[in-house]
Amino acid sequence: MSDLQSGLVKFLKKQAHSMRPVVIIGKHGSQDSVMSKVDTELTVHELIKVRILDDESAPIRDTANTLATSCRAILVQCIGKTIVLFRLNHKLPADTPIKACGLVLDRSVVRRLMFTTPKQRRSNVDG
Repeated sequence: MSDLQSGLVKFLKKQAHSMRPVVIIGKHGSQDSVMSKVDTELTVHELIKVRILDDESAPIRDTANTLATSCRAILVQCIGKTIVLFRLNHKLPADTPIKACGLVLDRSVVRRLMFTTPKQRRSNVDG
């Protein structure tokens, strides 16, 4: 993870710290209605907290990964029974900046940072 990418994740964790959960998953687990609610909240807020009440059937990390993949989101943090998810809203104007690690980034840069993996350097091999 690059310095800029880790700075963005730190920024998202910092923003989520004071937030309250907008989706609460009960004892019935993650059903289709819960998935659609998480998807809707991600579209509106971009960064959300999800709280799991009594889900002993599956580990929290597995539930978090399932939510993230089904909603095309990034799992920012998973602490206890609280999950923080982020998905960039592409419908917002392109000039709406996201502030991270002391820089003001435009949405295309954030998209590249969050959704691509860094390329490995090629080594020069003399044949």
